[in-house]
This record gives sequence, structure tokens and C-alpha cells, in this order.
Amino acid sequence: MSRVTIVVAMHDGLSTALILAASRFIDVTKVIDLPLLADIRLEEYRKSFLKILEEHQEVLVLTDILVGACSVALLPLLQNKQFALVTGANLTMLIDSIEYCDELNATELMKYVKQSSINDIKNVDDFYKEFNNGK
Repeated sequence: MSRVTIVVAMHDGLSTALILAASRFIDVTKVIDLPLLADIRLEEYRKSFLKILEEHQEVLVLTDILVGACSVALLPLLQNKQFALVTGANLTMLIDSIEYCDELNATELMKYVKQSSINDIKNVDDFYKEFNNGK
């Protein structure tokens, strides 16, 4: 069992698709998919997440956008529950979360994956020029 459980909480099939994409690079069996489907009420969604918190000591939640329904549904729970939540999740963030979930606690992992995702954003023109100048 991992030190930190990774939960991907996103709209419709986005969380499922992100996990599937990550599975091409890393074992995703440690990841919990928590999609917010159109027919699920926010209270139901919160209850599903609370069940996850009951079963896992340390949890890192990756959501798509800060003002989205997934984040809005889970943010009030931060007051009483111990978990870390980071928005703007992408493939780099998910892969790094899985890779380091055994080594870092939830807060450290949240900070690490946020920074690694920021570092992974590149202007491809500049990156290409740097790469070719190095040859």
C-alpha cells in the first residue's frame, strides 16, 4: 500500500482518460478515479470522497480546475479532513504523483507535483532553439 493515495477528481470522463493515458507510462493501480458525471449531485460526490478518506490515511487529490464543480465540492472538506488538493492536473502531475507517492507525504507530494508540472511547461520554439544550440 502506498504512503499517499492519489485521487483524480475531474469532470465527466476526463479523470478516466487521464489515468488511461498515464497507464502507458506507469502502473496506475494505486490511483483512484473519482469522475463527476453529469447525473451525480455534489452531495453524493462528497460522500463518495469521504468514503475514500475513511479508507486511506494520506490522500492527494488532483483536480482539473479550481472553480470547477469537483474542486468546489471537495474544498469545504479541507477544514475537517486531512488531504491535499492541487488543481490544474495534467499528465506530468499524475505520473509524478504515482512515482513519488511512496516517498513523500501528501503535502510534500502536492508541492512537488505542482512545481514539476510548472517546470514541464515549455515554449517549444525556445526549447527547440536551446536543444539545437547544444549540438
